[in-house]
Order: sequence, then structure tokens, then C-alpha cells
Amino acid sequence: MIYKKEIQKLEDFIQNDYAKETLNPEESINNLEKSVVEIVNKKTGKHNGNGLLITSNGYILTADHCSDYHSRYIIRDGQGKVYPIKRVCQWNREKDIALLKINRKGFPKQVSYKMGNRSSLFEDYLLGNPVDHKARWDGKIINKTGKIKETRKDFYTRGEYGEFQGIVLDGIIVEMKDALIHGDSGGILVSHSGEMIGFACQKGKNYNEAVFTTIFSGLDLIQEEINSLKNKKRKFLGKLFK
Repeated sequence: MIYKKEIQKLEDFIQNDYAKETLNPEESINNLEKSVVEIVNKKTGKHNGNGLLITSNGYILTADHCSDYHSRYIIRDGQGKVYPIKRVCQWNREKDIALLKINRKGFPKQVSYKMGNRSSLFEDYLLGNPVDHKARWDGKIINKTGKIKETRKDFYTRGEYGEFQGIVLDGIIVEMKDALIHGDSGGILVSHSGEMIGFACQKGKNYNEAVFTTIFSGLDLIQEEINSLKNKKRKFLGKLFK
């Protein structure tokens, strides 16, 4: 039963069933802000990164380099409540995207919002389009503005001191008015039509450039989790009816 519920939640998200047509851009953006969570150090409570709650049972998308592979982090929502990370479900280091699962007990109900899809690609990903980056710091949403500078399949990303860090596939480069800083990673990129279209992952070549992995990379990862859960469900049922 648990696998069936988790599969249904993820399939609803990937099909975008919850993004009601009645939502206008302002409503969607407001709901997206409510769904941004912080990834914080378990011992110190210090901010480390951000993520986006995508299901009411506790699935969160974030940048892979913000993920919790060594049980150092917890999730903190906008009300200051904290939740343990149950596991890192799926990840892709090249695309710098990961899917986390938290303990869902007491977690707030997921709100509906709009999500970019391939049919809106040419509307929301046009070069020069204004976009906002949203991250949550110490409970508050911090908004930074920018415009899309470039989109392509691969970006060679650099660290704080110019060192090579990796390749982001399906990437977007955004020229930011205020540069992103360490801790902004995992924040979301939102179009002015109210759609969530990407996640902050790395710095670009210049000081005020940021590289984002697209929502499509997140959707691919969710599909991998769905396939994995379906396989677990088959194994479970096979043992049950032996």
C-alpha cells in the first residue's frame, strides 16, 4: 500500500495534475514560495541550501551537491519546523539534481502551483526573459531577479575560485542583478508567468551569472523513482503471494 501511495503522489506531480488552470501567476508564485524549504546543518542549524517540496508525503527536489549523503542535514520549513531526511532516493551528478524523502509526520499539506513543461518551453525559456530566483534563508524568502542569457544541453561549471566542478545538462544561464552566493543552491527559478522552471546549481563563468538545471531534469529523476517503487512493489507482492 505504501508504494502505491508514493507512486500515485509522484505520478500526480509528473503529470502536473495539481496545477489548476484557475491559478493565476501571482497565486502560483505565492504557492511556490510556500513550498521552498531550507536544508540546514543538523548540529548547528546553519543554512546550507534549499529545496522544493513536490508532494504532501515529503518528496523534495534539490541540487545534488546539497544532498544529504552523510546524515548531516535536516529540512526546515517556512514555519521553522524541522524534519529528518529519511533518504536520498535518486540523484544525477552530471545534471546536479537529487530527490530526497523526509519523514512526513506532521508535514504541511502540499499546495498547488504551476510547473514548466515542454509545451511552454519557447515561452518561458526565451533568451532575455525576466526570471526570479527564490531561496529561503532563516525562514524568509529571498528574491533575486535576472534574465535568461543562454540555454543549451551542457555547461561546464566553475566553483567560487574558478575551479572546474562538472557538467550540467539541460542547463540555463541566468544573468543576475544580484549574484547568487553560497547557500542559494537548490533555490528555484521562476518565470514571470508563474511557472517553476529550474533549480540553482552552480556559478557561471562571470560573477553575476548562475547556472540552473531545468525542471525537466527533475521530472526525469522522479520517473526513475516511480520505476524503482514499482519494482519494489512487484517484489513485495511476489513474496506475499508465494
